[in-house]
Amino acid sequence: MKVRTTYLAWLVFWPLTLVYGQEPKVRPTLPRYPEIRTDFLGSLSDVSSAEEQLERYREIVRHGPHAGERRLKRQFKDFSPDGFHLDPTKLGPQGLHKTILRLGSDSLPQVQGAARTILYANALAKSGIFEVSAINEPRRNRL
Repeated sequence: MKVRTTYLAWLVFWPLTLVYGQEPKVRPTLPRYPEIRTDFLGSLSDVSSAEEQLERYREIVRHGPHAGERRLKRQFKDFSPDGFHLDPTKLGPQGLHKTILRLGSDSLPQVQGAARTILYANALAKSGIFEVSAINEPRRNRL
């Protein structure tokens, strides 16, 4: 009886020993954000017009790990003048550039937060009631 129980336990637990020590076959991908950030910051010095800046924004969204062509077309309407009402030359590097750069992040919550910020600012600029003068900057006046 004892031999039968030992043999039964060996049959049950032996396949688990084969699976336990295996390594995953898919290797994690390297983060793309440092490369995207370096390219973006290096190319900003060559940009002179708003259309060239918008093209740089499109590149970031296309190459980001959590963004891609679908987000560019659906959420941001390809940064076209019909759907995108924020002027990159007025908002400057402190706000819009940093927020757009976060769309190329490896962190999904950071990409979602940056997209939400841009969509809210775009909606405010589109309404015409408010003028968007800065994004993600501390308030300088009291309410």
